Amino acid sequence: MPDATALTPPQRALVDAWFPGWDLEEDLSWGLQGIAVLRLATAAGPVVIKASETRHHLVREARAHRQMTGPLLALDPP
Repeated sequence: MPDATALTPPQRALVDAWFPGWDLEEDLSWGLQGIAVLRLATAAGPVVIKASETRHHLVREARAHRQMTGPLLALDPP
């Protein structure tokens, strides 16, 4: 099983459910505020996940991603 000791057991279970068979490529965490940032190899391609035991900033970041960067996917490339 891939190793990611920066994740809590519930976080690890969620990552396992979302990305079965994932492999840790790099730990990009800064060591601040208990936030883990991991680059994973998955069957769908590389992904970066961010995990924290507190939700405050992550909820804000997820909302910003949906509202600000999500619509950019609908734009045609130049």
